[in-house]
Amino acid sequence: MAQADEDEINLESLKLLKEIFDAADEDGSGELDIDEFCSKLGPHLGFNLKRQQVAQLFMKIDANAGGTVDWDEFTNYMFLEKAQASANDETSDNWRLFPSEIREKNEHSAYHHEQVDKLYYCGSIDKYITCGRDGTFRLWNAADLKHVRTVTNGSSWITDCLYLPLSRKMVFTTVDRAITYYDINRGSYDLTGRVYASGSMGVPLALHVLSGDAGERVVYGDSKGAAVLLLCGSRELPARDLVSIDNHKDYIYLHKEHSDWITKIQWIPEVGLVSSSLDTTIKTFDINRERITHTCTHHTKGVHSFVWCKAYSCFASCGLERDVTIWHGTTGRKLGELRGHTSSVCGIALDDNLNHVFTLSIDKSIKVWDLRNHKCLQTILEDDWARHDDSQPTCIMYDHNRRRLITANHRPYVWQHKVITQDRSGHREPVRGALYNSVFAVVVSVDEGGTTCVWNMQDGQREGRFTGGHENSKVTAVGFDHGQRRLVTAANDGTMIMWNFNNGSLIKRFCHDQEPMEITELLFARDEKRGSDIAYAAGWNSKVFVWEDEDDDVVDEYKTYDGHSEDILAMAAYPPKQYLATGDYQGRIVIWGLMTGEKKSWMSHRAERYETSVERLLWLPAYSPQQRQAASAAAAALTASAATLAVGGSNPSVSSFFAPTAEASLAAGISQVSARPGKPPRADSNPPAPPAAAAAAADGGGDGDS
Repeated sequence: MAQADEDEINLESLKLLKEIFDAADEDGSGELDIDEFCSKLGPHLGFNLKRQQVAQLFMKIDANAGGTVDWDEFTNYMFLEKAQASANDETSDNWRLFPSEIREKNEHSAYHHEQVDKLYYCGSIDKYITCGRDGTFRLWNAADLKHVRTVTNGSSWITDCLYLPLSRKMVFTTVDRAITYYDINRGSYDLTGRVYASGSMGVPLALHVLSGDAGERVVYGDSKGAAVLLLCGSRELPARDLVSIDNHKDYIYLHKEHSDWITKIQWIPEVGLVSSSLDTTIKTFDINRERITHTCTHHTKGVHSFVWCKAYSCFASCGLERDVTIWHGTTGRKLGELRGHTSSVCGIALDDNLNHVFTLSIDKSIKVWDLRNHKCLQTILEDDWARHDDSQPTCIMYDHNRRRLITANHRPYVWQHKVITQDRSGHREPVRGALYNSVFAVVVSVDEGGTTCVWNMQDGQREGRFTGGHENSKVTAVGFDHGQRRLVTAANDGTMIMWNFNNGSLIKRFCHDQEPMEITELLFARDEKRGSDIAYAAGWNSKVFVWEDEDDDVVDEYKTYDGHSEDILAMAAYPPKQYLATGDYQGRIVIWGLMTGEKKSWMSHRAERYETSVERLLWLPAYSPQQRQAASAAAAALTASAATLAVGGSNPSVSSFFAPTAEASLAAGISQVSARPGKPPRADSNPPAPPAAAAAAADGGGDGDS
């Protein structure tokens, strides 16, 4: 469907569409199939839309090919499409982090003696504040990172800090249960007040400020899972304990719903007071109604932090798990995951302008993600840092004013966020494959670097583009699923990933536990008896890997077809007769039962060493005796021509055609090169000896050679 047509679906029409959606859902399941979607909802999605355009929209929304679309899927897709259309491509995918060019101006004594646990930017004084386990907080000029001052707060770790804009004070919490205020109005940083959580109260861990007509109040989350609102002022000297009695209350409990440490607490106007905890949950509290309105349970381990993206009305949260979870802020529905870290994620930050998410894991790797399509745009590892001392960051923060990511271990370090290029027309690396998709009438091309482009067949314009997925590995094989609804890519590290190529979201991964070697071919076929799709992949493992296309995010149950002793370079399926053909580097071609893996036949090509690899396979169906006779004659003629060219040495790559069966002919492209790029010839790569019987059975069940 044209972009202009899709844009006509706006937020103002959602209420009406909801009523129409509910009316079309005759069985009350909350979901619409494609016929209900096209006939009942289609007329309200825009003017002059053909059924094919509405059906294509349905298939874009139904990214998992489940056959139905619910209201959440529909509204999420429409909202993300609207947000993505309003975003400038030049200012999103094309931004990267670059090391700071700021010259070091500080003495070593200016750095923290122990690691920094908190980074904060105070805009009113234009300074970065670092809080360390050495009990000090230090101020640095934001412009040049010059050290300004060190303030010793005490001997205890500082757990959090916050700026109070109305009173112009900084407040700090420490593990000795102290809450301390400093005046920064005149640059003196004088201590103005200190109170202690007393009795059975927990350790203050996470701070936030609530501002309104009544002024500003500090709220914090503690080590016992409570959200506490402070009622006392910031001028409490000498230091004293917090009290809560009938005639004097220094604090009130907003809620005690968490059962473990609260790691972050934040007031979000569109949602409420949100708190994350090591108890695996994220809770939303309505201050006016004084109750929990929603509990996010998408995490199975403790939650470290979260960020709120206003543009997409969603949260990105991280914790002890390796994946970052994306979920809708009002419905709580899980929207996806950011996958790529190999250890727990301890820090997260957000660029509101580009909707980029920055994550830090405990193995000190930093990743940059595009929240629109959940793709990893950049990974920063230890070797990417100028100095080893800075390559072990313990916390991160994004400075929106200067478009930079700040990291810290013992001192702050700057990564500048910049545009790398304005050339966005297409690919910048060799194209690995270009496939025509008859369902959406587009061409999808993928290059070795993992960049995927979607092209309009009518005008040649690019309709979409996304990157990432295989990290630093090269894409070596591409294909569609059986219904041409999803794109599948494989790489030289043995990974295989399924995508929604309309928006670039990662759907699932196909995994095996054998040696991670290059995948050269992949394809899908339909198992009609079981009513499921089957994925096939083959490559340098000399095996055919077979998965059932399940609904799981990671498909790791598989079987293998074993019959080659060399790398498999070509694969082709013939579903009408349930045949699968594979060809390898030695020239051996094996015919399998498509679903059973039973060996039906095998053939080999006679040639000199290293001149036998089968680069392509193709089934040529014969629908009548006359067509089969013509195919046999053509195969004999082409094979003779190929042999002549091979003897003459005038063509480095020729084709050989094997005699047809009763149902189909198998055509094979035979390479005449000495070795493949990137992999030296094997010392034991001798072609297999041809069988004594050269005649193949008419039904394809015997052995033969060519």
